[in-house]
Amino acid sequence: MPAGEFQALRVDCTVKMKISVAGMSGLTFDSTDSTWFAPGVGMVRSSGSGSIGTTETVLLEYVTL
Repeated sequence: MPAGEFQALRVDCTVKMKISVAGMSGLTFDSTDSTWFAPGVGMVRSSGSGSIGTTETVLLEYVTL
């Protein structure tokens, strides 16, 4: 269960990468990600999808100092 609801800033990122080694065909990787940051907390959620699958990260618990 998520740690709660937050007013957060969403940051979107798209990555396109091609990796090649001399004499071998290249590997292409694409990814689109979104990450949410809340003041005084930090990252509260991240999700992404790309050519090799999807990810989802959700803050479950935090402690204020």
